[in-house]
Amino acid sequence: MSRLPTGTITFLFADVENNAQLWENYPEAMQHAVSRLDSIISHNVSTFNGSLVKPRGEGESLMVVFKTPLSALKATCAIQSDCISEPWGENTLLRLRCALYTGEAELRDGDYFGTVVNRAARLRAITHPGQVVLGETTYQEVVTCLPSDFQLKDLGIHRLKDLETPEHIWQLLHPGLPEEFPRLLSTQLHNLPPPSTNFVGREHVLAEIREHLSGAQLLTLTGTGGCGKTRLSLQVAQEWLDRTRDGVWFIELAPIANPSLVPRTVAQVLGIKDQPGKSVTDTVLDALSRSNVILMLDNCEHLIEACVLFVRQIVNQCPQVRILASSREPLGLVGEIVYRVPSLSVPKLNAPLEEAQQSEAVALFHDRAVQQDPNFQLSRENIASVVQICHRLDGIPLAIELAAARIRSLEAQVIATRLDNRFRLLSGGSRTSLPRQQTLRALIDWSYDLLHEEERSLLCRTSVFTGGWTLEAMEQVCSGDDILPEEIKPLLSSLIDKSLVMPDERDGKTRYRLLETVRQYGLDKLMERGEGILLRERHRDHYLQLSVKSAPLLLGSEQATALYSLEAEHDNIRRALEWCLGDMEGAHQSLQFGANLWRFWMMHAHLFEGRAYLKEALEQVSADRASPDFANTLIGAGVLAWCQGDPEEASEYLKESLQLLRALGDKQGEASALNNLGLVVMEQGEYTVARQLHEEALAIRRAIQHEGGIHVSLNNLGNLAFFTGDYPNAWRYYQESLELRRRMGDKQNMSHSLYNMGLVAERQERNEEACRLIEESLALRRDIDDRHTIGFSLNALGDLALARGDYNTSARYLQESVHLFETVGDKRGLAEVWITLGNLALAQKHEQAALASYRESLIYLRTLNNKWSIARILDSFFNLYVAQQNWLVAVPIAAHTLFMRHSMGAPRSEREENDFTQKLAEVQKNLSTEEFQHLSEQGRLMSMEHILDFASQPEPN
Repeated sequence: MSRLPTGTITFLFADVENNAQLWENYPEAMQHAVSRLDSIISHNVSTFNGSLVKPRGEGESLMVVFKTPLSALKATCAIQSDCISEPWGENTLLRLRCALYTGEAELRDGDYFGTVVNRAARLRAITHPGQVVLGETTYQEVVTCLPSDFQLKDLGIHRLKDLETPEHIWQLLHPGLPEEFPRLLSTQLHNLPPPSTNFVGREHVLAEIREHLSGAQLLTLTGTGGCGKTRLSLQVAQEWLDRTRDGVWFIELAPIANPSLVPRTVAQVLGIKDQPGKSVTDTVLDALSRSNVILMLDNCEHLIEACVLFVRQIVNQCPQVRILASSREPLGLVGEIVYRVPSLSVPKLNAPLEEAQQSEAVALFHDRAVQQDPNFQLSRENIASVVQICHRLDGIPLAIELAAARIRSLEAQVIATRLDNRFRLLSGGSRTSLPRQQTLRALIDWSYDLLHEEERSLLCRTSVFTGGWTLEAMEQVCSGDDILPEEIKPLLSSLIDKSLVMPDERDGKTRYRLLETVRQYGLDKLMERGEGILLRERHRDHYLQLSVKSAPLLLGSEQATALYSLEAEHDNIRRALEWCLGDMEGAHQSLQFGANLWRFWMMHAHLFEGRAYLKEALEQVSADRASPDFANTLIGAGVLAWCQGDPEEASEYLKESLQLLRALGDKQGEASALNNLGLVVMEQGEYTVARQLHEEALAIRRAIQHEGGIHVSLNNLGNLAFFTGDYPNAWRYYQESLELRRRMGDKQNMSHSLYNMGLVAERQERNEEACRLIEESLALRRDIDDRHTIGFSLNALGDLALARGDYNTSARYLQESVHLFETVGDKRGLAEVWITLGNLALAQKHEQAALASYRESLIYLRTLNNKWSIARILDSFFNLYVAQQNWLVAVPIAAHTLFMRHSMGAPRSEREENDFTQKLAEVQKNLSTEEFQHLSEQGRLMSMEHILDFASQPEPN
């Protein structure tokens, strides 16, 4: 076997359909058939310079590697075509399923290992015999250089077994290959929660809902709480997974109180990224206009106006999107089909056992009762009582489940008697004709009355939580004079046993929640008990303390833990914030929240939401500005505005905070304001002013011995030295900053220093060291899930791979970087990575793709006005037009860039300068002295906007 290749390679994984069965039934014929298959494979692998890694495995499987993706594609097409045209024997038709995937893998002892190998194998596993499919990495490499008789068909995005990240998959089309195949055998895209209980009965209801959904774009299931709308929706959704290309998505609206968050919640569930210059709604609508999905909007009733507005836009603009909504009232839109969910069927009161068992209500009671007591059985002795229970509860599923939850402590006859007494009281003596809502409330009343007083109190108090809670939160918020903290856990266990509280296990941690109907009931009772305001204050104070405790951890060795905790409690934090903003007496707490949480919102990419909250909090207390919390909230608002590419608003907030902090004598806060204002000014190319701000901040921090600030100022002075080409001093600042950060265990800021040192090493052409430093920064950023910065490390690694000519690796890094920046809405990162993508396309001589990428970058740079990056992209435009020999455009760009860099004091690296000088000399050779001078003067006189328009939309050469 020839030496196996390393680096970026393309894998072909293939195997034979029904191989074991063919060998079992036709062993002699299979010997000849497999020998012929080996010849076909060996010939084509050799022809296209592949290497056979595993010539024979289970299922006649094979692994072949190729140095180039196009060779792999051609070889696979030839193998598959030869197999299809081969005159196999009557009983030995050998049909291959083939999958191609490109990437780097570890070569050890003559075999390959790693993520790429796993993905290739999983891709093959979902492919049909006779089919050739490609993963996204292979597609990106071959799509621009396909032979004329090759085409690629988009099969959509699919989940692969045991792999978290879904894969975009493509099918090879060729005259020698079949085109039509069943849907891939993958796990469909969805976020449907696994059912916690059996689905019982309601076959006719499911059939009617299926029929309505088949012919409608909007179907709304209505009915009172507890009638089973959500459970029915989930059951229908499971059945539709194979009928939608882009999945079925469950959007739980119950925890959302702010109507403006409806589009944002949908975007987060679908993974739709923010787009510059577009509202969240427009971005979601644009993405859905190309999607074939089912959206399940659950519990719309408390956000009905926002849901109506949003759904109307989807229906009008997204023809392939179906919406399955659940609400206690219809949305009232044109074309909406409203289906009122009926109760479960109940038998006659005197029905015999065999007949009663056929009813849905009795079947549900039996199923849930067995969960409580495995020995429970329906019998002739208890069936009358069970039927009576189902009648008293009007066949309402939630009511029946709550009643069945008592079977472990009460016999059916006792449950029926107590229900009977309760309903006589509520209905004025009538034992029939109860409204369904009254019935459900009566049932929860009954369950509530059966609780001990401490259990009742705890159930009501838990209703103050949104999106679940932890035991620790419950002990702090819900304990009081009547319930000690140590009594919470056994009382909680009792409520779980009674099916009133639901435990959720996630990532080895347990959280608890209430069904929405029970939560609303609990809130009503909490107000009746006169504890509503008290519990809201306790809830607010608990999450305020969580924010206070977490704020310093976000800058230390426990960043990852703090970020995880804040993300898990984000719904509760939102609710606490809403209460603060809705109460003038909570104004001070709203500022405390803002001052403590802005770093979390920045690091976990809640930029829009965090910025909106900070703005509202500042407006609420605008009359009283003389407090450290107000000033620090201004800093947070300024930083988030800067992160979103709004330097003007960022500067306003930060200047106001600086003035307030100086008046307050808060030196640490003053240094923070100076530092962040320095970042805004530095980005505008005002390096002298930026240096003054950062040096002043550093002097204050050294004077008060604030190490956590000193390392930040050192890093930013390093940035200034880097931008002005002073690489030795940049390295010195970064190294000193890194030493402090290592001592503090601050992973996020350690990653910044390592990243920046990597950029310096790259500028000094120490590329191996640069790669090591930036990979270390990436590992730290992934470790704490700092979504705001991971993309920068990936972009830098992509740039380094490009410099060494490894285009496949570069593309892989850059694609992930774009995805992350789009997800968090980071304009600054998107501007940088699109420049690098353009440079990659230009290196591969894809000039139109390069121009498109540079134009994409300009969309962001125009709003950011980042002078250093603008100079960088003008250099890239210059390189593009030199490659196209478009001297009339190249010269003005070169002249303007020279003038701009000189004005800012921002030189190129030595390698970049040499490359620029060489290309400019080439340009001069092709123009007269007069032409060159005229074009240069033209470029120097252009405004910034004019030169950018000129570069991105040149006249034909």
